[in-house]
Amino acid sequence: MISRTILATAVAVLALTATADAQLCGDADGSGAISVTDGVRVLRAAAGLGECELARCDADGSGAVTVSDGVNVLRAAAGLGTPTGCPTGGSLGPRRTFLRDLASAGAIAGYRALASEAAALEVAVGDLVTAPGGERLALAQAAWRATRRAWKVTEAFRLGPSEAQRTSARIDWPSANTGQIDAEIAGGGALSSAYLDTLGAQKVGFQAMEYFLFDPVGGVPGAVDRLLGNEDARRRAYLQALATNVRERTEALRDAWEPGGGNFGDDFVASGIGGSTFASLKEAFDEVVNRMIFTAETVEENRLGAPLGVDGGGARPDLVESPRSGDALAGIAANLQGIADVYRGTYTGGQATGLGAQVAPLSAAIDAEVRALLTDALAAVAAVPEPLADAIVDHREEALAAYEAVQRLRRALTVDVASVLGVKLTFGGNDGD
Repeated sequence: MISRTILATAVAVLALTATADAQLCGDADGSGAISVTDGVRVLRAAAGLGECELARCDADGSGAVTVSDGVNVLRAAAGLGTPTGCPTGGSLGPRRTFLRDLASAGAIAGYRALASEAAALEVAVGDLVTAPGGERLALAQAAWRATRRAWKVTEAFRLGPSEAQRTSARIDWPSANTGQIDAEIAGGGALSSAYLDTLGAQKVGFQAMEYFLFDPVGGVPGAVDRLLGNEDARRRAYLQALATNVRERTEALRDAWEPGGGNFGDDFVASGIGGSTFASLKEAFDEVVNRMIFTAETVEENRLGAPLGVDGGGARPDLVESPRSGDALAGIAANLQGIADVYRGTYTGGQATGLGAQVAPLSAAIDAEVRALLTDALAAVAAVPEPLADAIVDHREEALAAYEAVQRLRRALTVDVASVLGVKLTFGGNDGD
């Protein structure tokens, strides 16, 4: 576990690189103004043909002088942006400040909220299996929806512990295998949370719980009836174990980020200056941007495009996520809200530094475009009538409009944002086509 002392020491090291006099970011030759000559000098330094101090030449705050810095300085010389990323004084710098705020206001606060919802879900399910009934079923369904949406918001920054713990696969696999779940119910294994840890992803998590809590044919009476009587004791035990398992896994994820736990937040912020997960600030920063793009791409291709049949073959309602509950659109909206929160800095823990603060100084036009596209995508999804499985057939025009709005957003993130920030793409992103 990295300590705050390491982070404080690392910041002090950064402070030693600053000069006593104020320096203009991008002014590579110290002339007092940004010119084409500065851009050329930065490009030469990026190619190893000269030296250029970070306080003047690391225009995007990546922690190194790169070709992207040279391009941004040339853009500034042409009046097309103002580089502000250069580290100065004892400041963390804009990119490290962004990571700090993402960690504290986004991840730590978001995972605390997720774990809290999961604990409430476990209680609601416990009440339901103790005395099955319509009112208790409704409370458990509401708790399931709230917990799943809290998770979906955090997918925009699903990195570090969530990947190491395989949280997504264990609590939110795209579909459940109901036949395999029925086989487990018919078997003799002890249906505990520990036992569920040994099962495949299609037999655990939110989608498995959905199989018990929602009955699209029989409705509330059907779902309740399948939990009543001695013959359904193993169904009740399975459902309770599922709720406990989700609670345990979300708590483990929360604890990995907590300052008093695994303290991944400090490790993340100290990338390149003492952190153990990412070798450089750029690597950590690029991972965040790539995760946002991947989330947008998943919504575009898997959660909207595939059910719509945009690649041919017609609508495929069977490919809609969460078909029994009709919660697909709410999950999509939560994914997009998570992307918007990271970009705008509107996190669960309050307003903080967002990715847009890194984009705007380099290109106000790109920043304005992305903000507008975020608003458009959220509005387009909200305009699709629920459930999505019906909408892709009966309200196809609205569903296609939502798909196209998300596609425009994904393209802007992949092509414009990644380019202006000098981000190396590691996810597909469809190359912007």
